[in-house]
Amino acid sequence: MVRPSVRPRRSRAFRPAETALSLLEPRKLMATLATASPHAAPALPQDQQAQPIQHEALLLDSTATAQEADPGYSGPVATAPPTPKQAIDLIENSPWGKTPPGQKIVKLLRDDDAGGKIKIGKLDPDPNGDPVHGQYDDETGFITIDSPVAGDVGSLATALVHEGSHQQWDKDNGAGPTTLDEEYDAFKNQVLFFGGLTPDQKPKDPDFREENQGLLDSYKNGDLRGLVQKVYKDRFK
Repeated sequence: MVRPSVRPRRSRAFRPAETALSLLEPRKLMATLATASPHAAPALPQDQQAQPIQHEALLLDSTATAQEADPGYSGPVATAPPTPKQAIDLIENSPWGKTPPGQKIVKLLRDDDAGGKIKIGKLDPDPNGDPVHGQYDDETGFITIDSPVAGDVGSLATALVHEGSHQQWDKDNGAGPTTLDEEYDAFKNQVLFFGGLTPDQKPKDPDFREENQGLLDSYKNGDLRGLVQKVYKDRFK
């Protein structure tokens, strides 16, 4: 079953949802991971399916063309998107990656990467029109990260920690409909990883960075579990 970072059988996926920051700014800030039923989140059409780590959706910007046209060009240079290996290396070397939960998830992600089971591609929005940042399919074992989230190592690693947490949960507890405990566990791992990164390592996208900071603040205030329950109130009765 596919789990877009959050929905009921069986896709877990990242999608924006209200955070504690919404009390200050009434806009959706949080990239959440959900579990969806195959009916709620059908497989992508063949021509839209994510391709194995080719990053076709992340095109080089116009600076590359400028540089080719003028060998003396000294402006910004487009760089290649990060690989899953680079993101997993960051996770492994982080403070959270050295904890027992982190070590287990790093091993899972290493195996996934070696088996070609981590993909980058464009994911469809959820039924509410919110973007889905990541997805874990518990039937195939594939993790797909939405290409806009895979543009820098910190963002890709943060999404992989969340999806890998769902995968580890299934390994430890058996696959089944996503519970509040499972979703909270994935967000807790995500924010603990994010909180241990240096400023230079954190996600470069300002919105994604702010979303994760808001989640971390909620965790520190003891509000994260309640926030997850509120965001997914239709699933967790």
